Amino acid sequence: MRAVSVSSAPIAVKAPLPSGGAIAALGSTVGIARHSGGAPLASLGVLGRLLVTWQTRAETRRQLAGLDARLLRDIGLHQDEVHQEIRKPFWIA
Repeated sequence: MRAVSVSSAPIAVKAPLPSGGAIAALGSTVGIARHSGGAPLASLGVLGRLLVTWQTRAETRRQLAGLDARLLRDIGLHQDEVHQEIRKPFWIA
C-alpha cells in the first residue's frame, strides 16, 4: 500500500446551492478543510444554518397546509396562493 500525502491547507469548492431567500444569502461557495486524516469537513456553520432554514420552511408549509379557509382569510391569503406555496420543495424559497 502506498502512502498518499494530503495537504492540511483549506481549499474552497464551488458548490451550487438551491436559489432563493436565505439560501442565496449564504452564497454558493462552501469552504472545505482537511484534517490530518485527509477527510473533507464541510463548514458546519453554513451547513447548520442551511438545515435549520430548510427545516423551518418545511414546518411552516405543513402548518400553512393545515389552516382552514376562515383562518387563511384572516391572514390575507387565498387558497390558491397557499396551494402554490405548500407544493414547493423545502429547498425552494
